[in-house]
Amino acid sequence: IVRATKNSVFHNICSVYYLMGEQRLPIYFNDPERSVRSHAEHIQIYEALLRRDGNLAQALMSAHLQGAESYWKGIIEGRGAEPKSAALEKA
Repeated sequence: IVRATKNSVFHNICSVYYLMGEQRLPIYFNDPERSVRSHAEHIQIYEALLRRDGNLAQALMSAHLQGAESYWKGIIEGRGAEPKSAALEKA
């Protein structure tokens, strides 16, 4: 999906993000419910793209990124937990 955007800046940001994966995965996957929810959100985004439903894909991706931002801010600020993502409820 990232490559399909043909946005080199976005691609580079995502590449660096995933290169840091070894350090972030133990934190991220410490919560199995969060992992399942995130995976389901990715599937929903992918399926919206397959259906060529750009509006839905954009809404789902926006909700997913907001949830990810909230999650990582919570980790960084020491809160630990994030609110449930709205992406699943919008599909």
